[in-house]
Amino acid sequence: QLRVLGLDVGAEPQAVQDRISYMPQKFGLYEDLTIQENLDLYADLHGVEPGQRKERFARLLEMTDLSRFTGRLAGQLSGGMKQKLGLACTLVRSPDLLLDEPTVGVDPLSRRELWQIIEQLIEQERLSVLIST
Repeated sequence: QLRVLGLDVGAEPQAVQDRISYMPQKFGLYEDLTIQENLDLYADLHGVEPGQRKERFARLLEMTDLSRFTGRLAGQLSGGMKQKLGLACTLVRSPDLLLDEPTVGVDPLSRRELWQIIEQLIEQERLSVLIST
């Protein structure tokens, strides 16, 4: 038996899925979409209400330092910026648990920035994080 956040995974798989977010090593960004379009798409996929998006996007873009690049295509971003966008897309909804592998293949500065973002989320949103490195 496996329990996540007190829920039985076998009996309540959708309830578990609704409360966690996962960011794989190679995140599935749509490189022909802009940063903003990727955020909108992931918000649509996760059912984030339109009224919640403006504030949530602003916070994520500020946290990841991507706010000045929202019109840039994801395919034109550096590796570190792609990872930050992947993390922002993963967090368009507020999960209770984040399963993450965020720092694989990024430069030392981006790695440090990603750790700082995750630490902010832990402190500010009381997010539980399970990280694989």
